[in-house]
Amino acid sequence: MRFLLLLFLCCIIGGKSYAAHSSDTIPLRLAHGLLVIPVQIDGQEHNFILDTGMTRSMVGTHLLNEANAQPDSLRTMDVAGHITHQPIFRFNNLQIGNRQIHPLDVMPLPLEGTVWQCLDTEGFLGNDALQGLILTIDTCGIRDSLGKPQAAQSNEKNTPYR
Repeated sequence: MRFLLLLFLCCIIGGKSYAAHSSDTIPLRLAHGLLVIPVQIDGQEHNFILDTGMTRSMVGTHLLNEANAQPDSLRTMDVAGHITHQPIFRFNNLQIGNRQIHPLDVMPLPLEGTVWQCLDTEGFLGNDALQGLILTIDTCGIRDSLGKPQAAQSNEKNTPYR
């Protein structure tokens, strides 16, 4: 019994020290209520909308072509039992802050003529890219895309972005 208690305490203490040493601060900005973070792909920085509700990340088709992402196919089944094959692409060298995320399979996202193109983003980063990471978002220092502090923006009533 004492051995189990000692083992449990070692795991807790070890886990806390690991988490403290493995934390990273990632700059982000707020664009029309969406969190935008920088992501490095093959050493080049790109902006992505952070969406932890998405199970699979999506990347603009033009970036897939530029990065020479490896094409593959994902087999899916709908509720009626129909099997389809969705195109996916693999990024082997993707980095968020100081964290290397690899490999990451993403789905293509056409951006031409969409609102996402206006936000200067290259796609959506879903929870598949965040697996194994603890995400803490400090909203005190976030500024929206116009440079207004978040606290000042919340005092405005239904004011459209200009």
